[in-house]
Amino acid sequence: MSLPDVIERATARPATILRMDGQIGTLRAGSMADASILELAEGAFTLYDGSGANVTAGKLLKPVAAVCSGALIPARSDLVRSSATWLKR
Repeated sequence: MSLPDVIERATARPATILRMDGQIGTLRAGSMADASILELAEGAFTLYDGSGANVTAGKLLKPVAAVCSGALIPARSDLVRSSATWLKR
């Protein structure tokens, strides 16, 4: 999936499902605009789904911070894992 598709599926599509198009999921003037600041990392990342199946990805979006009601909130490193192995059952 391309990066623009990932962003659309995490922003505008949920807004549409919630019937809040134009209010959330956009950075349009006048909308509610909380935002995530992400770093695009490249390498070999093993990703796991809920059943434990895995796939290796060449790119990974890592959280850096969020802007919430105008306040910058750094990502908490104790909540961000460097590896997804903790998800394995």
